[in-house]
Amino acid sequence: MVEAAESTIEFYQIFEISSDSNSVRKIDLDDADANDVLVFVKKLANDARYGASQRQATFLDNSAVKNNLINSLIDKKDKSSISKIAEHLLSCEVEYNSKHGNFNEIRKGSLLVSNFENKGENYILIAKIDVENFFETEHLKLLKGLPLDKGVYKTCLVNVNVNELGQEIYLSDTNSTISKFWWNTFLECEFIRDSQLNTDLAFSQLSSTLSQVNKVSPVDHAYLKGNLTSYFTTATHFNPDEMIERVVGNYEPESKEVNTDKIKDDLKKTCSKGKFDTSFEIDITPIKSKLKRTIKIDDDIELKIKSGDVSKIYHFEHQKNNFIAIKAKSGYGNFKKLDVSDD
Repeated sequence: MVEAAESTIEFYQIFEISSDSNSVRKIDLDDADANDVLVFVKKLANDARYGASQRQATFLDNSAVKNNLINSLIDKKDKSSISKIAEHLLSCEVEYNSKHGNFNEIRKGSLLVSNFENKGENYILIAKIDVENFFETEHLKLLKGLPLDKGVYKTCLVNVNVNELGQEIYLSDTNSTISKFWWNTFLECEFIRDSQLNTDLAFSQLSSTLSQVNKVSPVDHAYLKGNLTSYFTTATHFNPDEMIERVVGNYEPESKEVNTDKIKDDLKKTCSKGKFDTSFEIDITPIKSKLKRTIKIDDDIELKIKSGDVSKIYHFEHQKNNFIAIKAKSGYGNFKKLDVSDD
């Protein structure tokens, strides 16, 4: 066992999975630096737990991966159960490629399985990592390896309590969506939250985060909330980075007291709290009523905004009176024209 700054690594195994040759090869790690492995494992685990494309799930009872993980915990000296997980992945890839290979073949890669402890919590990480070619700088040899920073990988993080697996698992994918092959075919699990629940939770909590702006500047809040509403009504798949860019982006506030960098950080923190998944198909069915906004003008008039977009609505003063102007394509012929030219 290797220790490093509140972290320990119990075991790690890497397998080369090749559906082309229908083979699994366990990679010799005798010369590996366990501390370097621990750093790599913790990075993947952090992405699984807090990444921009993360979902919580639970194993089905008949999951081969789940049952082999349990067996590996019962007999910690016998790691044949880990090899069975690699063999299971191979069989899933071979079957998948035989049906879909001409259109969407699964790339050759490596399977990493590791048991480690971090800050008093015990975890098992399973990761499928696409192998990349690179030049070794000293001798300029073409080698294959696991990418550290911008690699393509899928992960599954499982909490371990003594010799039992936790009820919930965390899934991530460097692609914008969690691969169905990964969560359904290989891991055999189901998501805890469906698209409607995720949409409802995300919209409500992100709206609550933006409500802090309303205390400082209602006009800036109206624009930002409108951008959030527009994102949920036009985007098909939720992505935190894309959402933050659409909501805040390069927006220049009307009030100097509004800090857009802080708003971006607050929205990012809301996404990382784990109260909703950060990768899901948007379904606005449960939030349709929340998307509409009604603003009282006076006792007889209310302004209803269906999409949240307030970019066509303006406020101005004329002869010491406050007015609302709406850029309109139709309907304006029903009202008297106001002369706002200088007297």
